[in-house]
Amino acid sequence: MNDTTDRIAPTVDGFERVLPLEGVRNFRDLGGYLAAGGRRIRWRQLFRSASLGSLTARDHLALDALGLRAVFDLRATDERAREPVRWSGGPGPRLLDTDYVLDLSALSAVLPRPDADVGAARGAFRALYASLPRRFVPAYRGLFDALRRGEAPLAFNCSAGKDRPGVGAALLLSALGVPRSTILEDYLLSNEHYRPGPEIAVAMGSRHGAWLTTLRPEMMQVMLTVDASYLEAAFDAIEREHGSVEGYLEAELGIDRAARAALRER
Repeated sequence: MNDTTDRIAPTVDGFERVLPLEGVRNFRDLGGYLAAGGRRIRWRQLFRSASLGSLTARDHLALDALGLRAVFDLRATDERAREPVRWSGGPGPRLLDTDYVLDLSALSAVLPRPDADVGAARGAFRALYASLPRRFVPAYRGLFDALRRGEAPLAFNCSAGKDRPGVGAALLLSALGVPRSTILEDYLLSNEHYRPGPEIAVAMGSRHGAWLTTLRPEMMQVMLTVDASYLEAAFDAIEREHGSVEGYLEAELGIDRAARAALRER
């Protein structure tokens, strides 16, 4: 296969990109992508996901079979407290996280307004994404540190598996030399694989504020999907502040040229 046909294929070399778990949405393997030097990212080493707080017994068996060594939970402190990850049937992976308060004021100031349209809502999301690389330095540094320690296979998640892990995956794939076009296509897969039911408004309201339960359908649709311009806003912010993704990785996360080379070898 070549890069134009297999980089986002659902099945490559016998590996499924999306693992069909019962209690977890959007659990995806980052393996198989062509990277620097014509190499290909190893399968079953890096996974991105929505919350792992509703694992079923069958899900535990499936994840145990992956041999996960660590799970980095990118959710805020209160999100993790409301829906903790509990491993059953064995010691399970090491659970990693950072404590913080999630600030969604960029969204809550726009999306509930009766005069807001989809364009304004997407603009609010772009503003949010532009702030994520700066706001989540401790979390993303922790994620990279776990990989530098050799804690792979590793999964990382937030509530929906699309925003905070979306930027995290973009940084990891960039460090491994995956082209920007492939990174964006991987990011957009959340539109196919994160599809919650109508109950999500209540669940999101309990997590992030009652304003979410009042959103018009088109505003809720913006909340539940991703757009390439969001991730591009994060990249733009990184490049404005640091000149390049490599500059950000080195200055903020401690991932210099030697560390990137070591990660690529691993």
